[in-house]
Amino acid sequence: MNARPRSAESGSVRRWSVPVVERVSRGEVIAFRLASHNLSERLGTGELLAAAGRCGTLRSASMPTGVRLLPPGDPYIQTRDRDTIVEKPRQRDVWKMVGAPGTILAAGEIAGTWRARRKGHALTMTVAVFGSLSDRQRSVLRDEADQIGALRDASDVEIEFDGG
Repeated sequence: MNARPRSAESGSVRRWSVPVVERVSRGEVIAFRLASHNLSERLGTGELLAAAGRCGTLRSASMPTGVRLLPPGDPYIQTRDRDTIVEKPRQRDVWKMVGAPGTILAAGEIAGTWRARRKGHALTMTVAVFGSLSDRQRSVLRDEADQIGALRDASDVEIEFDGG
């Protein structure tokens, strides 16, 4: 008897993943594969750039846009070379030994951290921004916070900005 997970039968995974896959270019897939195999550590910088250039990755790559709240321990922040994604003075804010915060990804860069605390049915998210965020980016973060509140069964969600 071949038992399949219930979520796979209902198609919930497929509904969630298909739109994401359709938006990824061939160049982005190649760039991800190069990075996931730690080729930057095995090849010199010049060799890696040459390999990416031959694949057309550098020419076809677009600047990332948007704002997301990444959960604590998200794979994006688990890279070996922390200096490439977070400035040295901010690394202690992002990588804590106990009680690691979530991070804010804005335009492809780590732009701050966030923490959530729940009291009764209310969820309060404290956002510490490293630089500044536009009003549009703050609005998107509020929408993201509402989604997290729904996942945590909170009837009221507040977001407090520290800095930026």
